[in-house]
Amino acid sequence: MAEELVRLTNQNDEMEEMVKEIPKLKVQLKDLEQRHNTILQMYGEKAEEAEELRLDLEDVKNMYKTQIDELLKNQK
Repeated sequence: MAEELVRLTNQNDEMEEMVKEIPKLKVQLKDLEQRHNTILQMYGEKAEEAEELRLDLEDVKNMYKTQIDELLKNQK
């Protein structure tokens, strides 16, 4: 019975130490969530910018192709 009491007392002490860590872990979680959301927003902005640049490049390629076709047509 004494061994069981010692074991349970030690277990209780360990759990009390763990409980003390909870507020600190909650703060860390909130910080990580905020950083995660910021990174997601930045990623979304960069993805949108990349898509706009891709569309701009496609437009330039089409204009260049049209100019080449016109030049070749005029040479004939």
